[in-house]
Amino acid sequence: MSIESLIVQFEKHKNILQTAAAFLAAAFVGMWIFQPAPEAPKQIKLTSMIPKGFVLVPLTLKNSNQLAPLIEDRAVIDIYRGDQIQIRYLRILKVNKGEQSHWAALIPENFKTNLREPLSRSEMSGVIRPDESPPTEFLTLKKARSLLLLLNN
Repeated sequence: MSIESLIVQFEKHKNILQTAAAFLAAAFVGMWIFQPAPEAPKQIKLTSMIPKGFVLVPLTLKNSNQLAPLIEDRAVIDIYRGDQIQIRYLRILKVNKGEQSHWAALIPENFKTNLREPLSRSEMSGVIRPDESPPTEFLTLKKARSLLLLLNN
């Protein structure tokens, strides 16, 4: 087929091709205009993330501004007081209110009275661990129990 014959065929079917192109353009514009609005992300209730037998305790960290961009919604961290490790593998949740990030620690319910006050001290700092970390170790409580056992003997 030569170019001249293609031009002749185009001229014969010019109206059909123009109508088809206009129809396709209208279909694309219609799909773009009438596309469904994106769904808002579902809000996850914080209380639905708490396993049975655990509580969330507010956590104050000295380096929370540095941790905030590194943690999306939850993490495993070690808690230090100065250069002394206090808690290993602590599970925390990021609780955002406005621009500032707040944290909550997931701890066993039977430790809540012992840990509520130490976790609210602002001299504690956190170091991020891998999510696949072992269970939480409360080193401060182990020392307190050891001291208590020595005093009782």
